[in-house]
Amino acid sequence: MADYTTEENNKEMQDSDDEEKADVEMECEKDSDSNDSDSENEELERQVAELQKQISKNPYLYDVHIDLIKLLKQLGELEQLRDARQRMSLWLEWLKDEISLAGDDQKERKKVEELFERAVKDYLSVKIWLEYVQFSIGGMASQDGVIKIREVFEKALSSAGLHVAQGSSLWEAYREFENAILMGVMPAPGQVATKQQEDDFDVQHKRIMALFKRQLSVPLNDMEESFTEYKEWLQGEIDSQIKQQFHKALEYYKKIQPYEKDLLTKEDKKEVYTSYIDYEISHGTAARVICLYERSVQENCLEPEVWINYTQYLDAKLRDETLSIPVFERSVRNCPWCSQLWSDYLLTLERAKKSHQTIKGTVDRALSCGFAEGGSYLQIWTTYCDYLRRWIRWDEDHEEQLTLFRANIEKAVEHLYTIPDGDPTGSLRQFWANIEAKYCKNVTKGRELWNEIMTEGHGNEAAMWLNFYHFERCYGDNKHCRKLLQRALNSVSDWPESIVDAFINFEREEGDLEQYESALSKCNAQMDRIKERRKQVTTSIKSRQNSNNDSGEKVFVKPYQKKETKQDDTSERISLDEDQKASNGLKRKAEDDQSSESVFKVPPPPGFKGQKSGPPPGYKGKKSEPPPGFKGHKAGVTEPPPGYTGKSSEGEEPPAKVQKTDGDDRLHEGQGDMGPDKSSCTAFFGEIKEIRLIKNFKGRSKGYAYIEFPDKLCVIEALKFDRTPLDGRPVYVSRCEDKSVRKPQFKNEATQAVMKTDGLAIGNTISVAISCPPDKETTKDQRGKARTQVSLLPRALKTGGAASSNEKPSSKSSSATANEKPGSKEQSGKSNDDFRKMLLGNK
Repeated sequence: MADYTTEENNKEMQDSDDEEKADVEMECEKDSDSNDSDSENEELERQVAELQKQISKNPYLYDVHIDLIKLLKQLGELEQLRDARQRMSLWLEWLKDEISLAGDDQKERKKVEELFERAVKDYLSVKIWLEYVQFSIGGMASQDGVIKIREVFEKALSSAGLHVAQGSSLWEAYREFENAILMGVMPAPGQVATKQQEDDFDVQHKRIMALFKRQLSVPLNDMEESFTEYKEWLQGEIDSQIKQQFHKALEYYKKIQPYEKDLLTKEDKKEVYTSYIDYEISHGTAARVICLYERSVQENCLEPEVWINYTQYLDAKLRDETLSIPVFERSVRNCPWCSQLWSDYLLTLERAKKSHQTIKGTVDRALSCGFAEGGSYLQIWTTYCDYLRRWIRWDEDHEEQLTLFRANIEKAVEHLYTIPDGDPTGSLRQFWANIEAKYCKNVTKGRELWNEIMTEGHGNEAAMWLNFYHFERCYGDNKHCRKLLQRALNSVSDWPESIVDAFINFEREEGDLEQYESALSKCNAQMDRIKERRKQVTTSIKSRQNSNNDSGEKVFVKPYQKKETKQDDTSERISLDEDQKASNGLKRKAEDDQSSESVFKVPPPPGFKGQKSGPPPGYKGKKSEPPPGFKGHKAGVTEPPPGYTGKSSEGEEPPAKVQKTDGDDRLHEGQGDMGPDKSSCTAFFGEIKEIRLIKNFKGRSKGYAYIEFPDKLCVIEALKFDRTPLDGRPVYVSRCEDKSVRKPQFKNEATQAVMKTDGLAIGNTISVAISCPPDKETTKDQRGKARTQVSLLPRALKTGGAASSNEKPSSKSSSATANEKPGSKEQSGKSNDDFRKMLLGNK
């Protein structure tokens, strides 16, 4: 018995050892699996971080969003996955996952319903609507479940029931649901229907018949099959009215069927949608147009033009802000770079009488989008400032509103000033000046704003001067108008005839005879000078054309344009510098076959309507007209004509103006009027630590830059590139020096000549050192005497005897006393008459 027990114990101990070994092996396998999974998770997290970094730089990378959602789904990060899907609006897959997570929990199902409502409002999708109604049918057993399902079906039909290609599936699903309810109302086989069952059957039968009637009146794909199905279901004669509606819809469907086929076959669907929408606007209803626009924006959601057309249609035709505001919100979310959408959105919010905070928040969102052009910022600020002006109630207490308007428009001007081509014509300040003068009666402020505009490169533009004159004519006085026209006459170079006409007409209306004759004289003299300049430029251009034609070379010469020549070209290089200086900026395009008497017809600026009245009697100037096809100068931007690349001397560009700063690792690089950039400098010099481009107030390069290199060796190497050609033009490189360090200045020419020999090697190296003592120190208490300062104190009072006993005698008086001979007679004092004679020079 004992032996048996011992054997059993041994077996049990052996079995326990085997179990422990198996457990250890399983734990090791689990640890290895966990280690592998941890490494996989770390790799996935690294990829997720990289994808999120790419999305932060460019949120419009569709493929990156898709990859990020897949990785987050593998990691099981539910919250991050929801955020990623919300940013991308990939609703269908998201909804399916949320449905599987919700189960039968009513709270979770409520959240899924809210998610469905967001999805169907985001864009038109028949698949999402079918998924929504299917999810709603799952809650049919709840209270009022059937009513809720029918509400979802009705929403689906109103939204996508007119979808020609896919709308029929929604109608069929709705009818299948109602048929299922009808089958449930019918009594079981072999049973007699009750009165309640018969009533319910009739109601349900009529409901299905109404669905058929509605569907057959809508042009949809496979509508003939639906009509056949209706005949089989009805099992009787079809009503004539239903037949009429069906044939009418079928005829309309045949007309739009080519567009539907093109949408399936052609690649450029945007063009097809455009023509399709135009046809629907002409022949269809507003509901069909909206449905078609929704289909268009679904497939072209990143096309601003599609959104603009859609929103403009809603504002123009329906004027319903409840429809247009959600569309605008979707449009700016998909195309935030389009300023036109933001501007129209602000107008719609104002029309809907939204709060000031809502409109201001929308403006802040628009300005934070980072537009590519300065004109986009100008459009947003202009729309907002217009709203602020309309927001002011001038007939009530408006001090707070006016202060807010001034603060925002000043902020807008400062913001646009930092953006290249933000407000080249100063249109916002022109608007501000008109408001100050018209409503606030502050003409002085308006003049200040206009003077700021004119000093920013618009002094030679007639259009700007005429706008300034119009402002002064409306709100100013004759004195300022006359001064302004005189300034304009001496400054304008693009269309002086317009200023002449305005000046003379002003004096005819407001001035006396003397002022009128003075204006005539000034205008005639100025026009004579301008004609002479134009004649010189024309003669110079024709002479150069003739010289080129004589040499056998055909050249078409334009002012402001340099003819590129090779180094071995023997023909004379064309330079118009002197002619440009003589013409004071009046550059004109030379006509090949026109006579010299009719050249330089000056064009009007854009937008100027001109003076209808002609020049008065006595005016000698010949009024010139703009040449055909001339479009004028770009408003507010003083640009040279096409092809102009700057002035040129005989074969070489002038060196850039060198400016010096501190730092041993910095160089000044200039290339004339051709602006260097970082890429070209890096390719030319090599490694660069920092580059600072010098620009003018318009944001254009001045042609030189300051470059900082990593070390002094790079500076030494870069200095070797001085006067080395870059793109056919020499580059001037010099070291930047610190102006704050004062160097000794030697005015003596001999000293300067000796200093130049310092470091000269003639057998031995010459070393020159000249002392430069510091300036004399002066105490604050001492005060020098000017040359013209005369002391009127009598000399007798300056002697030691006249001094007080407490004061020590001066060095001069003590020395004079020491030099006196013993026994000399003491000098007698002088009278006032003696002093008078001494001062007057009488002896």
